[in-house]
Amino acid sequence: MDESNETLTNKNSELLSRTLKEESKNSTVLVDVTQSTQQANHTIKIAMVAILGALSAALSTAFIFFPYIELMTITLFLGGIILGPIYACALAIISASLYEIISTVIIGPGFIIFPFKLVAFLLIALSGAFCKQLIEKDTTVLLRLFFATIGGLLTIAFDLITNVGWIILAQNFNFIGYFTALLIGLPVTASKVVVNGVLFFFIPDVYKRAIKSLPR
Repeated sequence: MDESNETLTNKNSELLSRTLKEESKNSTVLVDVTQSTQQANHTIKIAMVAILGALSAALSTAFIFFPYIELMTITLFLGGIILGPIYACALAIISASLYEIISTVIIGPGFIIFPFKLVAFLLIALSGAFCKQLIEKDTTVLLRLFFATIGGLLTIAFDLITNVGWIILAQNFNFIGYFTALLIGLPVTASKVVVNGVLFFFIPDVYKRAIKSLPR
């Protein structure tokens, strides 16, 4: 009887040992798969940073002589939604740098206010990253109007931040000439606010139909 019990105990121990080994192997495989998936997502996001950075610079350059339309804002905002805050910052830096190089070649140097442009671009991209949770909700007219308002405010914020840069850093700054130019440029700013407001209005729909399925 004792021998039977001992044999049964040994078999149970062996079975338990095999089960634990199998669970350990399964856990190891699961960890490997998770790490591989995360690595693949990082690689995809890095590629998307490069693509969106080039796209934002190209779109901005396309309208460089027609300032009534500006597409950098919505590109960075969507990039923030897609990539999250960390990669959104990388996107803002790359986009700002590429566009500054291209615009310098085409229309002349503007490096004096580059730090202020970079701050504005970072604000736009991070706004997209932090607004992502709102888009997860049901798409309503109020949500669309909210994003349209965000688009207009970010457009105004960009102009304000870069204008502060000119005031602080420009040599031989003339307030009268500056504010005269500012008043003349109001129609341009108003046009950009309206265009971006309309584009941002459709962001919830773009997210649900195209962006939501992308890797996170």
